[in-house]
Amino acid sequence: MFELKSTSLNYGDTTALWPYSRQFKPGRITVLVGANGAGKTTIMSLLTGERTPSTGAVFFQNRNLNTWKVHEIAQRRAVLPQRTHLSFPFTVYEVVGLGLMASTRPPYERKRLIGEMLARVGLADHRSRLYQQLSGGEQQRVQLARVLCQLEASDEPPKDRYLLLDEPVTSLDIRHQISTMEIARSYASQGLGVIAVLHDLNLAAHYADEVIVMREGRVLTDCPPAYAFDPDIIEEAFGVRPEIVDRGDGLMPFISVLGPASPDMPGTHGTSGQARN
Repeated sequence: MFELKSTSLNYGDTTALWPYSRQFKPGRITVLVGANGAGKTTIMSLLTGERTPSTGAVFFQNRNLNTWKVHEIAQRRAVLPQRTHLSFPFTVYEVVGLGLMASTRPPYERKRLIGEMLARVGLADHRSRLYQQLSGGEQQRVQLARVLCQLEASDEPPKDRYLLLDEPVTSLDIRHQISTMEIARSYASQGLGVIAVLHDLNLAAHYADEVIVMREGRVLTDCPPAYAFDPDIIEEAFGVRPEIVDRGDGLMPFISVLGPASPDMPGTHGTSGQARN
């Protein structure tokens, strides 16, 4: 389990994340949403160990994250970053195989895993293509296959494995956005923990078990999507006034953004961003 304990992050005089405590439990999809610069990727960078907290600490499996060795954590946590730059002419097969660097699986097993994960993201016939020749969306799916290989090669029990996704659907078409979130859901149903940053509120509403809504480094609310996507909370977080459309089928309502919030509406002048729980 991941845990933030009074964790904050400052850049000089700028507070990217105010002190925040939370447990990220296995078997759940936790989605972080908020405007650009709200602190979503800051939390993700703390969970991945890319950033060191200014105060507090990050724990994984009841151990301070900075005490884990790289090969140990690689068996338990796979990370899909926002962007991955490759300068060398790797094939798709080779890029996906990078997810198995910490694995002790024999060659035939590695080959099978790479093929299965490429098929899972719909790129089975791209294995010999050069990575640089793919579209942005195809590259993103290759990177997803890479982190899935990393997860699948682990011998750790599901409850001890986590998938961290930082804006995983940004470059994808609608079909592959849904496919990616279905993959995330399938892993959560197996008992793995999934933590994702999303900009699409409707995807978050449909797939998340818990939603963390952020603004200016503070958590506005942290709860199930049915409660997180309140019009007033969305307005405070994004500065737009939404309409929550009940579809009448018992599923999550559809969130429709009508336009910028009126300057006279509450929350648009000097909102404090204090946490709501």
